[in-house]
Amino acid sequence: MAPKKLTTIEDLDRFYQLFCQVFKKEDTAQFRKSFLEMHANGTVLGITKNSQLLSGLAWWHFEVSFQGVSYKMGAVGSVMTAPFARGQGSATQLLQAALAQMAEAGVTLSYLDPFSHAFYRRLGYGAAIKRLYYTIDPAQLQLPTPLVSRSQQATGGNLQTGPLSRYLDKVAPFYAQQLTHKSGGLLRPKWWWEHLHAVGTKVGCYLNAQQQLEGYFLYQELKESWVVKEWLVTNIIAEKNLLQLLHAQKQSLSQLIFESDETLYRGQLLNEPLALSAQVKPFMMVRIINLRDFILHYPFKKLDFGELSLAVTDPQLPQNDGLWRLCAKNGCVSFKKCGSAAQAADISLPIAEFGPLFGGQYSLEWAAFQQKISVSAPYQAAKLQTVLLASPVSFNDDF
Repeated sequence: MAPKKLTTIEDLDRFYQLFCQVFKKEDTAQFRKSFLEMHANGTVLGITKNSQLLSGLAWWHFEVSFQGVSYKMGAVGSVMTAPFARGQGSATQLLQAALAQMAEAGVTLSYLDPFSHAFYRRLGYGAAIKRLYYTIDPAQLQLPTPLVSRSQQATGGNLQTGPLSRYLDKVAPFYAQQLTHKSGGLLRPKWWWEHLHAVGTKVGCYLNAQQQLEGYFLYQELKESWVVKEWLVTNIIAEKNLLQLLHAQKQSLSQLIFESDETLYRGQLLNEPLALSAQVKPFMMVRIINLRDFILHYPFKKLDFGELSLAVTDPQLPQNDGLWRLCAKNGCVSFKKCGSAAQAADISLPIAEFGPLFGGQYSLEWAAFQQKISVSAPYQAAKLQTVLLASPVSFNDDF
């Protein structure tokens, strides 16, 4: 049973029904519409037997900002297997087929939100992006300083909330501009913004006297809570006004949940940080699809770290597997394959380690200590570490 593209109405309906079954989603007209529209923008794969769908997944072609560098990215989602068909390797077959399609399409990176880290590590994904989750009672969202001064109050700024579609003409360009100041994120196409609206995303925003957007947060409403999915501001006035807007919900909400792609702890913004519960969780796993393109465009901090060899193992994508020579001299980078991965090298590592190491999650020294990689030339490894990203790459969308 080989993976195949699911394109007919009947196939996509089976895919949708399996998704609802596996993830225990209620089959409503609104959910069906948003689900099918989202998957119409991607590639849907499945394995069937006797017209019955055993397993499925989808992937979407995006662009992603990686510390200011734009890479083509394949986002994987809706990975599922019918309960009676589990343990037969169908999900592995589907992901292998998706990886081959991404490579053929010129994709450099792949992102996914895993159901199992162990499963995806075997297929070359590494835990490269974390999230901070904050929970607080809105009544405790008290600020240590006055909201704004009298002169600032006179500027005529105002707060508004509503469906994302109402403010999309302001929010989308604001997001694109602010993305240039972040360590990473999705370059959101129009259809993805429309999808965010379709799944019930709302926005709280602060507009200045000229009705220009200076800050916003995206949120979804639950029964007695708001889940803040994104928070972007350009100045402290916008930030404090938006916090005050959330504080004003204390009569109707029992808690606020913040999902943050920033590593900076935000509790110090509050008058009483102990009221805030914070938890760090693994989020996105990242896989290198085109290793050569990734390295040649990687945002090295300096291009003078000399030369070293990397033995890379990648059983799924043989174009990445092998002995590579990385050289950075006189402001130029070269990266060429020069042998097999079995040969001696300064650093030996599986493809799954590139995302965490080059994405700033942990250092080469720590990875070597944990025996995730092998280093035979500590001096060259130390020089390489000085030019890798020092802070983690961020990402805030889910598929």
